[in-house]
Formats: sequence, C-alpha cells, structure tokens
Amino acid sequence: MNELIPSSNSVYIMSRSSQSWFKHGIVEAAPPHNVPEGKGRFSITFRTVNRNYKRSTIIIGDSNTKPIKFGSGAGTMGQSFPGKRTKASTIKSINPIDCIGYNNAILVCGTNDLRVENLKGAGAIHQLVDVLALKIKQIKELCPKIKLFVPAVLPSRSHEMNRNIIGFNRLVGDMLHRNFAQSVWHIGVGHFLDNRGLLAMALTRNGDEIHLGTHGIAKFVRCVKHWVFVRERQERARHGKLNRQVGIYPT
Repeated sequence: MNELIPSSNSVYIMSRSSQSWFKHGIVEAAPPHNVPEGKGRFSITFRTVNRNYKRSTIIIGDSNTKPIKFGSGAGTMGQSFPGKRTKASTIKSINPIDCIGYNNAILVCGTNDLRVENLKGAGAIHQLVDVLALKIKQIKELCPKIKLFVPAVLPSRSHEMNRNIIGFNRLVGDMLHRNFAQSVWHIGVGHFLDNRGLLAMALTRNGDEIHLGTHGIAKFVRCVKHWVFVRERQERARHGKLNRQVGIYPT
C-alpha cells in the first residue's frame, strides 16, 4: 500500500482508469494528542462523469478497423461516441488491459487467424475459440461492468476461407451462449453479404477479398453505433425507464 502525506488545502486527482487498478481512500486515524476532539482532516470528493461516458467505446481489431476514427466531424464516430481504436491483428494479441476505462468494447478479430495458410491441424479453429473465450473472461474480470460485443468474423470473397469463417462463427456463438449468456453480444454480419454468401463487392476495398472499403467501413461504423445504442436502450427499458421498442439493424 502506498500512502501520500497531504499538505493543507491539497487536491488529489485520479483518472477513471486508475480506479480499476487502485483502491483510493483515506486511512482512518486518531487525531494528534494536541488537536482537540472533533477536529482533524476532512476529505470532500467531487466526481464528474461526462454524459457521453455511457457510450465510450474501444474497438480492438485488425486492419479492417484501422480506418475507423473517433472524434467529431465527418468520417468519425461522432462526438457522442468517445473512444479509440487499438490494433489486435490476431485473437491472441487482444490486450484486456486496453478495455479499462471504457463502457463498451468491440472485439473485431479473427480474419487473419482464419486465413487458410494460418490454420494448422484439425483442431485449430477450436483452439482459436478457446483463446477468445479466455480473452473475454480476462476482460470481464478486469472490467466487470463493461458491455462486450463480439461481431461475427466477416466472410471474405474466398469460398475456401469462408468455410473456416463460418465454422468459427458457429463455434463462437455456441461458446458465448454457453459461457456468457446475455452478457456478451454476438453480432451477426449477414447484411454485409451478397446473394452468394460472399462479402458484397460494393463494400470491399477495390475488390479486395477481405478488406472493407469506404462504403463498407461507413456501414460498419453505423452498425457499431447502433449496437451500442440498442443495448443502452434495452438496459433503460429493463429498468423501467423506457417503453419504446428498440430497432434491429441499421442500413
């Protein structure tokens, strides 16, 4: 335990993330012998939480999420969705510590793991699901109140790779339902596909088999904001603060 010796009229400022790592408080102590009973040190705590904190979001993802920008103005998540995007090119590179201080976390990983050349052995996909389950468990231990979203891995324009992706998405859905009930949302991505079940060409980056282009990223950002908004509204409804029905998917 570290102790600070405050001087008169001192101010101690802590960040939101530090509250997840440290327990802040004042050790109760008897007043010095030369101080009359009833006198001593007093602490007044002022806590301010921005109204947009409930939509604060971290996106942990691979290169498909790199173009996503936070902030205000055109082409960003917008002022009411503060946060950041941090890189995790594979599932094992997800760092649970990155989630501290955010109200929502979106895990967008798996595409690179599921490339045909990266899968070794019959049980490789099951091992990936086990790693993802461990990462989710670690995040929930560090941030018990965080709202977790795990979008299904976007199918590519490669039929061979899509067999891996479809199998992985099915196993992840089963794992989340079995281990995390409704506390982790598994988000479908069917509205990104064409009538052959491939990633829609209009959403790709110049016909790239895997990566989203400008229109695809814009659609994904709308979906992220929609998921966060719907979950927020459902929680308000559950607490009797809202009677209106929530939506399903943005366009």
